[in-house]
Amino acid sequence: MFYNLKELEVLGKKHGVIPQAVKEVVDCLVAERIVVQEKIGSLNMYDMNWSFPTLAPRFWCFGGSNTESVGMKVESQRGRLKEIRSEIERLTTSDSSPDISEDELLIISNRVSDLELKLSGLAAQLNKLLRSDPATIKKLSESIGEVKRCANIATENVFILRQFLVRRFGAFEEDINKEFGIPADFDTL
Repeated sequence: MFYNLKELEVLGKKHGVIPQAVKEVVDCLVAERIVVQEKIGSLNMYDMNWSFPTLAPRFWCFGGSNTESVGMKVESQRGRLKEIRSEIERLTTSDSSPDISEDELLIISNRVSDLELKLSGLAAQLNKLLRSDPATIKKLSESIGEVKRCANIATENVFILRQFLVRRFGAFEEDINKEFGIPADFDTL
């Protein structure tokens, strides 16, 4: 069911809620993607009944915002590594440091490459250990439950739509299933 903001404010007044509070709550729900806002002509309409899994917030996904922050840290470390490599390259090509011989630079360069290999090996080992971390497993099981809940909502929405089509147009469920490619064993999880 679609509502415009004026209708929601009237409903709120009937229950003793001021219109500004209704507007703030609706804006918050739209921002969190719990309510869908659509522009129909010059009106903003709010869909309060349907929940689409593709519109669900990303926080339920495995890792959520932690993954984004880790990704940002990795990118900053990669940038720092590039800076260090360019600094090493600059120092090796310039004649400004005659105190270090070429042999010493070669030894230092080899040591840096060995440490980089060791670091990548340790990072891979850490990733393997994190996959079996109890906290990670708990987050994964919680995210699976949330994904299952979202899939069930989508399935229920398909059932509601199918019932609407049967009532509105007098079609048979088998015909609707065939037309829209809904399998016979389609059910909630």
